[in-house]
Amino acid sequence: MYCPKCGKWNEEEDRFCSDCGEELIDNQPAVWEGEKANEAWETVYAFLKKHKKKLCTGLVVLILAVAVIAGGSAIIRHFVGSERVVKQYVEAMVERDWSAMYDTLALPEAESLSREKFVSYMETNAMELPDIARYEVKEAGESDGLIRRYTISYVSTGSSTEQSISLTLVQQAENQLLFFPDYKIATDTMVCEPVITTLPGATVSVDGEMVEGGQENEYGELVVTLPPQFVGEHTISITYPYCKPIETVEYFMQGSATSYTSFELDEETAQQLADTTQQLAQVLYPAAGDEAELAGLSLPCAFTDEAYAQLNTQYGYMLESFHGSSTRQISHVTLSQISNTTDMSLVPYDPAGIYFETSFEYDYTETYRSETDNYSSYGYLGVRYQLIDGTWTVSSIDYMNY
Repeated sequence: MYCPKCGKWNEEEDRFCSDCGEELIDNQPAVWEGEKANEAWETVYAFLKKHKKKLCTGLVVLILAVAVIAGGSAIIRHFVGSERVVKQYVEAMVERDWSAMYDTLALPEAESLSREKFVSYMETNAMELPDIARYEVKEAGESDGLIRRYTISYVSTGSSTEQSISLTLVQQAENQLLFFPDYKIATDTMVCEPVITTLPGATVSVDGEMVEGGQENEYGELVVTLPPQFVGEHTISITYPYCKPIETVEYFMQGSATSYTSFELDEETAQQLADTTQQLAQVLYPAAGDEAELAGLSLPCAFTDEAYAQLNTQYGYMLESFHGSSTRQISHVTLSQISNTTDMSLVPYDPAGIYFETSFEYDYTETYRSETDNYSSYGYLGVRYQLIDGTWTVSSIDYMNY
């Protein structure tokens, strides 16, 4: 034990100081030092943490007062202060213990920021972190009660160059250990909320998790703000009815905004619409050769009102072409050499929905009543199909006859 008068160290069993003769028993200093102070505070801290809900206010205040007297405010900061959080963070970095690091972070509440996802994220991005051999923590600049800033000076393994990183800590809404504020490390540079623009009716998934919601903008596109994500690479999946899914890897960072509004029709649907266009041509030309009424024809597809009016005009041109001359008495029209000129790549979009344009070129033969010879010519039929309420409907038709 230390002598309260001269500070000389004496054995525990000594009654008087071996240097100055001062009586030692019942004369120990009121303030504990070194490890004894730490041990005392650890006992108080564990007790309070376990029984804080049951203790009455007066008893809590009394115990905390004893703790402050015994160990001082420096000991309290050592165990519950912001500097403790910084050291936990750095030690977790040194040990590559990502789960322990997660506990030091001030993260928004979101399933996309779970402990499991953070560990996976850090395992992917650990190469970007320094391999710290030695470090020192210093409070940086002025801090207030809500924000504390620290600089960690460190030397990497195998290096003699001192480097540093800065951390900002934010006070949490709930206190730690009743009266003492809890701090966690700000994650502004680690977390972002990317924006994805796609088409209404599309589904968006990030790393296998479907994202709900979104709002249409002035251009009729769907704007989806993703839940908070860790900065870094993420797998994006966009699906749209009748189209090939989009699969890509994007690097998310602050302000990330990507657009996925160009789709390819899946091969089955593209072929189906092309076949429908060919069937339409095979109905219209022979019917026009027979001078049949359009209203009586069984057409293989649906039309918007505008498109049907357009078809009626185009069909009138066909009738005029085949029967408008007194010298050409057509008895029949047949198609031959049909070739599909459809571009099977992109599916454009307008606010009415996505659309797909098909086209065919072909030869056709006119058979005359008064002549034994046939007359061959060239024709073209282009059709735009719009996806309206889940149905591919003709929204425009283009006919040329030579």
